[in-house]
Amino acid sequence: MSHPTEAFRARYRTTIHPRYTPWLHAGFVLVYAITCITVAWSSTTQITALQGLIVLHSLAITLRACRGCARCTACMPCITAVS
Repeated sequence: MSHPTEAFRARYRTTIHPRYTPWLHAGFVLVYAITCITVAWSSTTQITALQGLIVLHSLAITLRACRGCARCTACMPCITAVS
C-alpha cells in the first residue's frame, strides 16, 4: 500500500511544465525577498542594537517553530490525507 503523500507527489510532478526551472524560481524569490528587505530597512530610522537583536531573535524563533513539527518539508503545509 502506497502512502497518500507519494500518490499526490506523483500526480503533482506530472503537471509541472517541462520548461519550469527551480533555480530560476529560487532566484526570483531571493531577489524579491532582498528587495522587500531593502525597502523595509530603508524606511526605518534610528534603530538601536537591542531592537535589531530582538528582530533577529524573533525570526530565529519563528523559523525554529516552523521546522519543529517534523511532518513538513521546506516549511510547506503538510499534504497528508487521512484514509
